[in-house]
Amino acid sequence: MSTRALLRLFPVAMSVLLALTPPRVAAQPDDPQILTNPVEISVNRILKSGVLRNDGDQLTTVFETVVTTPGAAWSRLYFSELEIQEPGFVRFTSLADGETQTLDRYALALWRNSSAYFTGESIRIEVIAAPRSDRNFFILKEIGFMPALPPGPCGEAPCGVCNPEERFPTNFDWAGRYFPAGCTGTVYNDRGCAVTAGHCFTVANSSILMFRVPLSSSNCNVNISPVADQFPIIAEVGVNGGVGNDWRVMSLGPNSLNQTHFQRYGVFMPIAASSTLPLPPGDPVNWYGYGNANPPAVNSIQQESGGMVTGINAVSYYSTGTATGGCSGASLIHNNAIAGIVTHCAGVCNAIHTRIDLPAFALARSQMCPPSNCIHPPHSMSGWWPGEGSADDIASNFVGTLSGSTTYTSGKVGNAFRFPVGTDRVTIPHSGLLDPGNGDFTFDAWIYPNGVSRIANFPGTAFNGSINVITDITLCTGCTNLYLNVEINAANGSSVSVYSVLGTQPSVNNQWHHIAFTIDRAAALLKVYINGVQAGQGTIPPNFTSIVSNGPMYLGKPLNAFSSFPAIPRVDEVEIFKRALSASEILALYNAQADGKCKQGCHAPWDSGFCLTSQQITVPITLCNYDNVAHPFQLVFTGLPGVPNSPCQVNGPTSFTVVGPNPVIIPAGTCQTVQVQIGRPTGLNAPGLVACYDIGMVNLDNNQSVVCHGSVQDTGQICPIPNPCCSSPLNCCVFFLDMEVGVSVDYTFSVRNDGIDSGLIPYLVEARGADMELNRSIAFGGLPGGLPLSGTLEVPVGAAGDIPLTLSFLEHQPFDFSNVILLVDPDRDGAYYAIASIGAQSAAQPTGTCPADFNASGAVDSQDFFDFLVAFFGGDATADFNHDGVVNSQDFFDFLAAFFTGCG
Repeated sequence: MSTRALLRLFPVAMSVLLALTPPRVAAQPDDPQILTNPVEISVNRILKSGVLRNDGDQLTTVFETVVTTPGAAWSRLYFSELEIQEPGFVRFTSLADGETQTLDRYALALWRNSSAYFTGESIRIEVIAAPRSDRNFFILKEIGFMPALPPGPCGEAPCGVCNPEERFPTNFDWAGRYFPAGCTGTVYNDRGCAVTAGHCFTVANSSILMFRVPLSSSNCNVNISPVADQFPIIAEVGVNGGVGNDWRVMSLGPNSLNQTHFQRYGVFMPIAASSTLPLPPGDPVNWYGYGNANPPAVNSIQQESGGMVTGINAVSYYSTGTATGGCSGASLIHNNAIAGIVTHCAGVCNAIHTRIDLPAFALARSQMCPPSNCIHPPHSMSGWWPGEGSADDIASNFVGTLSGSTTYTSGKVGNAFRFPVGTDRVTIPHSGLLDPGNGDFTFDAWIYPNGVSRIANFPGTAFNGSINVITDITLCTGCTNLYLNVEINAANGSSVSVYSVLGTQPSVNNQWHHIAFTIDRAAALLKVYINGVQAGQGTIPPNFTSIVSNGPMYLGKPLNAFSSFPAIPRVDEVEIFKRALSASEILALYNAQADGKCKQGCHAPWDSGFCLTSQQITVPITLCNYDNVAHPFQLVFTGLPGVPNSPCQVNGPTSFTVVGPNPVIIPAGTCQTVQVQIGRPTGLNAPGLVACYDIGMVNLDNNQSVVCHGSVQDTGQICPIPNPCCSSPLNCCVFFLDMEVGVSVDYTFSVRNDGIDSGLIPYLVEARGADMELNRSIAFGGLPGGLPLSGTLEVPVGAAGDIPLTLSFLEHQPFDFSNVILLVDPDRDGAYYAIASIGAQSAAQPTGTCPADFNASGAVDSQDFFDFLVAFFGGDATADFNHDGVVNSQDFFDFLAAFFTGCG
């Protein structure tokens, strides 16, 4: 699991979840009651930091304040906006007990711009800004807290309590308290997937599971777990359909220590095998819930209750046992496996449970946590060579060339590069986009050492020429350990190296290991990771200059360097990033194991507009297959629950129709857009209201799935109309912007005035990424990246008008989608709302692989000739133009021939 990378685990849920309505319960008890016990109170608290800068060269605290909620037993902070430039971070500290939580940009996304829960009434907020950063800021919108209660007995709902009370405290690490709803959740596998009751979902994108909950106070105040025992819920889907149709599936992100649930506790409670179900009446069962109780110390802590099965039908179990407020979502345990979910009680000592084998419930679990668990590629990737039968780079098109006996074989993820002979290699033409330069950098790969006594360089002289970036795997005769040595040399000769133990021989031989290193300029550190865990670090000296080169990159055996060192035999999933990945992101790459990174992606537009009388709209959904073979992809849909005062106020759509075939076959390395007709959701009946939905994209060849989020909106008296080049909603010439970096693209939003008498419509156009943050890599016209385009459209009632714009990508963002959004303010009160959007993604610049473009500038000119002569007469390995392993006159003649031919 992952920090940045965990951002890909959003819910994949099918429309069939809602279509699979269970049969009616034959004999439902009178007046069943749900068993939630919410104790959190929310109050608005607006605090704006303003834009925070750090003009220095070191991480610096640029903002500090204390937020106090008088009389609070504990509290939590919720932000409407919180942007921290990497590698900066925000730190929260409880003044009551000193507990802290440090979140970088990616962890903040997993916590949905909120903090953990902290004991006490005061939390210190610190913003530690990255060097030379100028756009750090936050807006605190509300505080969730529990007021300190006066002494007295704790309230218990009369429903569900047995006489005598049979519960007793327990502390199993697979059962957590689900906040802020006041329920229980159970983790059912080693990937942090959990189940609870559907009616427990109350607040969009802010739920957590907390474990090892301490005893409550004598005044019945519920106490908070340590920060490290709180896990954000990063994806969840379910149904709140009453008795027998009440369930929810969740996926947990890492805690504040970047640990997954299983890494911290090493336990889970599995789902009961279908062969053991249904449970027969009379069998013993129990559950572990956080229900309210007396005496005060055990109020809302984990307690065991149980009895026997008293009834069963197609969708529910009935049992004896105590289930009070807070027990909703507790798992019904039978023979150490989950057979159902506590949802309701009805009368004394009578609990009701949704069956775990309910078809829609089982389907949701298979989609939320499928057997294949690929992760979304981390952002800012410069190159990705998966070795799947070619040396192609699927991130930026830096295509390699195989030399010698280099071929392909089975790898860690699919296939891998195989170097049978120690001099074999893959040569990747130089590009400045692959150089670390003066910035941050990450390299990672899977390697397969074979235990032969040698020193193997990988990737060898990665940036050859006068500058060497070397990572070598050291094996020596008689040595006990296998060592990984990472050495970085800058242009001025300064260097930094880290020597780390990979493992003990021979146990580490003939198996796959994940290695990575990061260059973090702000922290002045070179960090080395082995199998997802930091294994060492070295300090980058103050005089360490740029790491650049005119030479190619080599995978395997380098040229003219360490000539006696052969290549490592198998290498897979080679990647380069132009930033320092966080520890949790690297851990996610390792944890993905054979599933690797997802080679598919989808985009659904935000805020697609329903005009005044429209009951159906057609929405373009863009599907991308980044693999080197075609695949069939099934599209599956679900509307998301509406939550008041959230971005999705009303329940999502339930009517989706794909225009054309489903599944859709997408050729290798391409994107296609399909049209989906969506019916107006019930409740979408006022301007500005939004309903949300998910579209799952399931690869039917390998069962890997990703999800994209979309939304629809009531646009009121301003109606977005198709782009002027459209002859019909299904025959549009522009429905997605696939933009080459640095190349401007024109697009026009068109709207109709359906009732704004003044005819004046102020508007904003902005670009946001999938994380809903402003995308500062997209620029409108001559504006700096990230700034919105603004203006006022003047159009009479009944007429249509155009809002033309010119936009461009400032840098390549492979595998990431953005939304270009039109917002309007028809009341001219400063409150803009979105009415239309179009998706956008960047395409890589030409890679400069024309042989005569020696310096990869994108043009063949005299500078290429001069640079080649300098390299040639200096004996530099980059002058080996024909890649035969030596620099000689043939290279000179070959270069001249290419130079005078040009790039054609």
